Amino acid sequence: MTPAPHSHDELGAPEHLVVRVDGGTGDTNYTLMITRPHAGRVRVQEWTEANRAGAAHEAVLSVDDVYARLERAYEARRRINVDLGRIREWLGA
Repeated sequence: MTPAPHSHDELGAPEHLVVRVDGGTGDTNYTLMITRPHAGRVRVQEWTEANRAGAAHEAVLSVDDVYARLERAYEARRRINVDLGRIREWLGA
């Protein structure tokens, strides 16, 4: 199950940023749900076409690694549903 674009804490502030990346030629579409950073790291849940209806693949990654991956997707001209500046702001990168 793919998440809603944003989930909120009890005060209404978003706890997660959901980023959808469309696949290019030969690339897979994927969705990342990224938590707010803590000590330079974020928890990332990832859905691809292979697990779209199931459990997400989860990992704790550095902010720099997550941003670099999304920046590479942007540079490859893949469509991303969230502006790269907004992602940078979210990650504090």
